[in-house]
Amino acid sequence: MRQVLVKDRDEAVVMVPLDDMREFVYDKILQARRRLLAEAAWAMFVVIGGFALWPTTRALLLYAGLVYSGVWVFPLLTVHLPHRNYGDTPFTQTHTLRGHIIPALFLELTHHLEHHLYPQIPSHNLARLSRRLDPIFREAGVMPRRVP
Repeated sequence: MRQVLVKDRDEAVVMVPLDDMREFVYDKILQARRRLLAEAAWAMFVVIGGFALWPTTRALLLYAGLVYSGVWVFPLLTVHLPHRNYGDTPFTQTHTLRGHIIPALFLELTHHLEHHLYPQIPSHNLARLSRRLDPIFREAGVMPRRVP
């Protein structure tokens, strides 16, 4: 009988028969779903509480708005959008954005192509790297997207 190494509920590494693996994976999926539902319920509770307390204080709703922008908007702009419509070559795997305001707001994470080409470069040096790579990008036909 084939066995695989997995972590059990107590995070101990154990040998599990391959036939039991399906039950183990299903259990992990259920745990993840429960956590996601609890997180979503808590978020909805905070928003509903914010509206309920609106006449008294606007702080809770302001807090919820800031949390949502940090949890959804920032990852959307720095993770999802740069990887949309990617290609097969190193120069088309992701995009790079050039500007002043948006790169400053997103801590230079808009130099995403540069990050993929040279992942060991610290993010605070990506703007300088991008200026050095401009001639190579032009030669390869890669045009950075201009943003404010």
